[in-house]
Amino acid sequence: MKHFTIEARGASREERQITLRSKREYLRFFAHLPLLREIREIAPASLYEFAIATGRDVSNLHKVMKFYQNLGVVELASTSLGKRRRTQPKVLLYQFSLELSARSPPNRRTYLSVSRGR
Repeated sequence: MKHFTIEARGASREERQITLRSKREYLRFFAHLPLLREIREIAPASLYEFAIATGRDVSNLHKVMKFYQNLGVVELASTSLGKRRRTQPKVLLYQFSLELSARSPPNRRTYLSVSRGR
């Protein structure tokens, strides 16, 4: 597998590394990047509101947001409104640059370098 390094920037310039362990994770990461831009533009109050605005299924959208949350790219803030829970997505990282290398890193894993922003 090729070595990919992605540097990401948000409001803060703090940097860290995230490991993407499979080609599937790479494809998923890049396939859904437009959603991050849409979250920043729409600023939805909930995932349900975001799903309606983008015409996507709430369940699938939630899975994608959990994937990005696990990478530290998105924060999902939950609040309770009576018996209902509302989950609001917030983009922490929004500027990405990609560096490609045909060489594998020493431990044969691939790294994604990101900085955490607010």
